[in-house]
Amino acid sequence: MNNTKVDQFNLEYQWSLYLQRTGQNEKTMSRIQFGETKRAFYGAISQFLLILRDDISKLKDEEQAVNALENMLTQAHEFWLKETKSN
Repeated sequence: MNNTKVDQFNLEYQWSLYLQRTGQNEKTMSRIQFGETKRAFYGAISQFLLILRDDISKLKDEEQAVNALENMLTQAHEFWLKETKSN
């Protein structure tokens, strides 16, 4: 497995991507903001991993799984659209 594939499944790498996507820099964040943001990130990603393991994996077929993931992605997209419009 090459480094790119390993990084994709490394949560610290995903954390760094999250910071980039949200325009945050851990060097300029306060210690409290950094800690709380990282806890929220790990809480959310942990919940999603449990959804994948416990719920998506139990669906009867691949199409149902894809539909469930697409539905969740749509919900997240709609949330962020509303957030950006309200700010």
